[in-house]
Amino acid sequence: MLFGTHPNFRGESTEAEYATSHAMQDSWLAFAKDGPKGLEGTGWMEYTSVNESSVREFGAGGVPAQDISLAELVSKCSGAGVKE
Repeated sequence: MLFGTHPNFRGESTEAEYATSHAMQDSWLAFAKDGPKGLEGTGWMEYTSVNESSVREFGAGGVPAQDISLAELVSKCSGAGVKE
């Protein structure tokens, strides 16, 4: 997805896959050009803390890029694979 070669290996990609790939490439390019300030231009906000921050999620639910709560994401992982 990052390099845009996704349709080369398993056939034609969906519109959502192309949109996600472009969103990823745009983010990497913005960061390469101007670091964190470049990412702010894409709407990707700076990390502050687990309880107050969001993270960028790519390609979930057919949405190319969206910000989700970091605390919510971490809570889903807490205890994963732990058997009582």
